[in-house]
Amino acid sequence: MLKIWGRINSINVQKVLWCCGELELPFDRVDAGMQFGVNNTLEYKALNPNALVPMIDDSGYILWESQAIVRYLTVQRTLAPNWQDYETLSDVVMVPLDANVKTIDPNSSEAFQVVRGSESSDKDGERQGTLLFPKGTDATMELPNGQTKPVDELKLRAIIERHSVAPK
Repeated sequence: MLKIWGRINSINVQKVLWCCGELELPFDRVDAGMQFGVNNTLEYKALNPNALVPMIDDSGYILWESQAIVRYLTVQRTLAPNWQDYETLSDVVMVPLDANVKTIDPNSSEAFQVVRGSESSDKDGERQGTLLFPKGTDATMELPNGQTKPVDELKLRAIIERHSVAPK
């Protein structure tokens, strides 16, 4: 079973817990960090040299940094086909995060705030992901305990996903 180290009041741990909730992944959580300590022990540092939370152990696969954990969890899949049956599973490709990050300010007076991804090109041409946020856009985060909390600032990347299907 997935094991998560981190305290519930850490925003980075909350990201991982939210992801697990969305994916309906069962997990065990160990309080770690700040008042709980744990992350300062030699055993923890042997697994996670930066000694921060969150960290996961997925059947022996150790990973830290909330963004890396969320990306990892979203591509993990389990199939349980019936005896002498099969299931088709679509391909998953993890791509690097775009280095272009834009902070969206909900209190901005601009008519639109624009988030642009890095330019990319291939044999079919050039493209650049662009997201527009109209004035007054806001966001609310639902916490694992069901409470909601307004998000003061959003840091976003515009990512272009390009899917190709090989001819049959």
